[in-house]
Amino acid sequence: MNLFKKEKDLIFKIANLILVLWLVISLSLFYVSVVNLIITEPIMTFEEYADINCYYEEDKNNDCHRAYDQYKLYQHPDNYFYQQMLFTTAGITIIISTTLYLLNKRKEV
Repeated sequence: MNLFKKEKDLIFKIANLILVLWLVISLSLFYVSVVNLIITEPIMTFEEYADINCYYEEDKNNDCHRAYDQYKLYQHPDNYFYQQMLFTTAGITIIISTTLYLLNKRKEV
């Protein structure tokens, strides 16, 4: 399947170029969402968090524990967004690939 033959009209070449660029972008987004689902950001332990964020010894007992709990809540990975992005980009990739194939398949005479 040659997308940019000399025999093709200009409109087909432009359409193929747009579809190929769109396909590359959707594959890149698919890759990013797979990586984000597999590799999550590490969460600090309380000791690491206290060394960085708690300056006074009396803060380490009460306020620091509450702040660390808030930190853990905030750092919890939101996989819903990445799963939604994964399925959306998979569907878009299938649609674009099918369109490219159907637009450029050889017509049997």
